[in-house]
Amino acid sequence: MGLYGSPSLEDENNNDKKTPTSSKFIYCYNCGFQYSKKLKKCPNCGKKPIKKFYNRGWFWFLIFVVIVIFLLSNSDKLIDTTNMLSDTYGSNKISPEEYKEQCDEVPYEDLARTPNEFKNKDIKFTGEVFQIEENNRHVTLLINVTPSIFGIYVDTIYIDYIRTDSDEKRILEGDLVTVYGKSNGIMTYTSILDKQISVPHVIAKFIDLN
Repeated sequence: MGLYGSPSLEDENNNDKKTPTSSKFIYCYNCGFQYSKKLKKCPNCGKKPIKKFYNRGWFWFLIFVVIVIFLLSNSDKLIDTTNMLSDTYGSNKISPEEYKEQCDEVPYEDLARTPNEFKNKDIKFTGEVFQIEENNRHVTLLINVTPSIFGIYVDTIYIDYIRTDSDEKRILEGDLVTVYGKSNGIMTYTSILDKQISVPHVIAKFIDLN
């Protein structure tokens, strides 16, 4: 070994001695001198090694702050959605048929233009599923509810739904369905084109395949 824990030229030409493992040594970014990681600075030029950004305390502190801000900014929405998903049919238990009967049809334009007016109201609508995401029993759907003159459904509603049991029939893209549930204001999601889109949000209690 040379001075300051660095390998000497003798060691490089000595076949009887093992070359020190690179994991124990670093190269100085300023002069290129190789020295032991145990040293706090380069013994040749005096420069301290540059720490990788993910090894610095401020980096992980910044990550922590970002996560906290995200959770706080979405906590109300998460709590609201979780409470509504865990709810049954209100404080008074009623049958699925009775619940469906009490749901009102609301024009899409009214639901999209004045969402707070219908928040927590029981509503129903029929439409075509064009996107679906499943996570165990929790299902997220995007449904277009207004048929156009060309036979294509438009006007999107964002649906959160929990299946009643694991044997319930799966909903597929292209299915025509009738949804019964509570209006929950507006939901903003990111499209496949990385565009932010805000649409009416409904917590579905029942979804019937047509």
